[in-house]
Amino acid sequence: MTTNDLAPYTVYDVDDPRSVVNLMLSKKTKEAILAIPEDLRGFSEHELEKSLKPNSTDQRLRITFWYEYDKAQSTGESMQLNRIVGGVCTSEYWERHVLVKPKKLAYITTPPVDYVVSMKAMLAKSMNEIDEILSLPNLDTKGKPNKTVIEAKIKLMQYLDAKVKGAIIQRMAVHEKRDIRISKEDEGFDSMEEFGPEDLDKINSRIDNVKKMIKKNDDNSEEIKPPKPTPSIYDPKIVSEEKA
Repeated sequence: MTTNDLAPYTVYDVDDPRSVVNLMLSKKTKEAILAIPEDLRGFSEHELEKSLKPNSTDQRLRITFWYEYDKAQSTGESMQLNRIVGGVCTSEYWERHVLVKPKKLAYITTPPVDYVVSMKAMLAKSMNEIDEILSLPNLDTKGKPNKTVIEAKIKLMQYLDAKVKGAIIQRMAVHEKRDIRISKEDEGFDSMEEFGPEDLDKINSRIDNVKKMIKKNDDNSEEIKPPKPTPSIYDPKIVSEEKA
């Protein structure tokens, strides 16, 4: 069962039999959670991370804590401390370095942002920034075509077109099954849902590079000159030169 299948998280509600404090079997942990100051309870995940700067142990404990919560919700069991700290730290570490630090405990007991929701939010932000670049005027302040902006738009449109439509797909029959392999140079997606974190990094990296390029060349834009025409074999000048 995923977090999307469950009811909204409740942490401190003593009247809710399925809240964290009521599911937690460890009395010390339950008391420590209820003792977290009200101001810390209202902090967002981002605010706590910025203030606390959690280490790798804190992050792992947070993952195992909410994994145990989801499991308890789906099975109707209580939250077992040994399953939270197991493989991460000792129970002594939990008591000496977590329970006595309200901010750290507040971070661990703050419900994590759903991964899919987070990815969609970042993708939406990336799309908004791409839209800003695509909305830039094609002409510079002197009324001439802005080569930097136009080239940036073309590259972005080509990149997005490849992502939406997908790259070349090769199909190979292996043991009477079709093995679909997608070009590694520019992997395509059947839908926007299949964007992963690495793709967001690529998009954001391209956006940053485009913005830097535009800023650097904005005042030094050059006029785009049409390519020189290829001489025709019927050009009178060429014919006369050949006769000479």
